[in-house]
Amino acid sequence: MLKSFITYGIGAIGLLGCDSADAIEVSNHVSVPFRFPLVSSSAISPVLSSPTDYPYFLRTNPAANGFSLATAAFIRELGGVNRAVVTVFRANDPATTAENDALMAATASHHLNVVANVSFEAGETDFSHVINVISSSGSNVIVLCAKSEDYAPLIAALYRARMTFPQYQIIGMNTLLRPDALLEDGHPSDDATAGIVGAIAIEQSAGNGAVYDSFSSAYLAARQQTAHPELYPESATADCSDTYDAVLLYSYAIRQVLIAGGNVNDGLTLMNALRNQSFIGASGVVCNI
Repeated sequence: MLKSFITYGIGAIGLLGCDSADAIEVSNHVSVPFRFPLVSSSAISPVLSSPTDYPYFLRTNPAANGFSLATAAFIRELGGVNRAVVTVFRANDPATTAENDALMAATASHHLNVVANVSFEAGETDFSHVINVISSSGSNVIVLCAKSEDYAPLIAALYRARMTFPQYQIIGMNTLLRPDALLEDGHPSDDATAGIVGAIAIEQSAGNGAVYDSFSSAYLAARQQTAHPELYPESATADCSDTYDAVLLYSYAIRQVLIAGGNVNDGLTLMNALRNQSFIGASGVVCNI
C-alpha cells in the first residue's frame, strides 16, 4: 500500500502513522529506496532509533526508555521498593527484547525489586510456565513487553490463574489493552476482557479511574527525564498530543522547504527539514527529532 501511494501519482510526500515496530520494519523497505519520510507518534521500540537502519523514520513520542522510566516511577507510587516486580516478554524479537532491556535499566535506576524475568515464544498459547514463575516469585506487579497479538492469550491466562487487579497490578508496555483489541483466534476474549480491569496500558489516552490517573502523572513527569527526549510534555494526553505534534512537524518542515525554494517531493530535502525542527507543540518542546 505504501508503495502505491508513492508510485501511483497521488501526490503523497510522507506518511504519518506506523504505530508499531513491525509496521515500520515493513514500511522501511519501501521508504528507504524511495526516500519517503515516515513519522510515527506512538512507536516506542528502541531499535527504531538508529538513523543508519531507519534513515527516513522519525517519531514525536519518546522511545521505550521514557515509557520505562514512567513505568518504574508508577510502580514506586504503587508501593515503592516493597512491590515485587516480574517482567514477561516475547523472546527472539528485537523490539520486545529492547523494550524489556529498557525496562530493566529503568527499574534498576529506581532500585525496584525485579524478582523474575520470564520470556515466551511467538505464537505460544500455553503460558503455564509464565504463571509458575510469577507464582513462585511472589511478585504482585506484572509488566508485559509483547506484541499486540500476545496480549489476549497472556491476560486471559493471568485471569484464569486469578492474577488480576487489585491483588496484582498488570502493566502493558506497548498496547492499548482495549476489549476490542484483545482477540484470540480473531474473536473477542471474555477472559482477557475480564482480566484487563484495573490494568494499565502506557499507550492509551483513557484508563481505569484513579489507577490510570496516577500512572498518567508519573508518565508525564518521567518523560521529562529521558536521556534523549524528543518531547518534554507538560500537560494533555500524551498520545493525542504526540499525534498533533507530528502534524505540526510536517507542516513546519514543508513550510521551511518551500520558503527556501526547495521541492517537498524530494524526500531527502524534506527529511532534513523534518530533522531540523524545533517548536513548542501540544506536548511541550519538540526538538532534536
